[in-house]
Amino acid sequence: MIISGEGISLLPVSALERLVAALTSKGFAIQAMALVRSPLDYAHSIAQQLIRGGQYLEVVGLGDLRQPTTMPRLTIPDGCREISKLLTVFGETIRFTPFYDACQHPMGPVAYLLEELCGCQSTRDYTFKQTQESKSNLWVRYQNQLNARWPRFDRKKRLNLDYIQLPDHYMSSGKFRLTRSEILLLQSQIDSSNLNMSGLLGNQFVMAQADVAEELTSQDLLDLITSLAKINS
Repeated sequence: MIISGEGISLLPVSALERLVAALTSKGFAIQAMALVRSPLDYAHSIAQQLIRGGQYLEVVGLGDLRQPTTMPRLTIPDGCREISKLLTVFGETIRFTPFYDACQHPMGPVAYLLEELCGCQSTRDYTFKQTQESKSNLWVRYQNQLNARWPRFDRKKRLNLDYIQLPDHYMSSGKFRLTRSEILLLQSQIDSSNLNMSGLLGNQFVMAQADVAEELTSQDLLDLITSLAKINS
């Protein structure tokens, strides 16, 4: 039996201990395993996630039309608190693996887990379906600007009926990543998280994918305008 989900690590220690007790009382042997994103990779991921959820992030720009700026109230979660909690409950029996390593599997991190945790030897016979497709770079950046004007929720946390979401099939422009200038605005947080992560699990857990987004050019913005005209025609 596989129990999977990021929310498991969000449970309080007492709830995790009750879960472990309930499973072991039924004769199950527990093998806990967690894939851990590096702080930088998590910054890329959470930025897209928040924008897709309808929030506006000043730290994500749109070329010369909107330069990125610092967000003093933005805290990038790094998972260190959850990792400490899991270590408290499972001790040395839990296995942590850098998400970066799992992504190197030719069929992706799910296949990696099936092979490493379940002992599956023929994952190539499986068909994998992504349930949460990543959005393209321009999709995320333009949606962010729409969120600035029409966020999903208003200041009283009520659903905004004027919220606008771009269609899923919006133009492909490469996967979303923060630019170097945007990363610099978050660098102090990332450095602090890297230090904490290294102390908990080791230096290999701060290794991140090297690719970043290029700054949008005038041609990119012209392509954006053209694609909008096609959508509305």
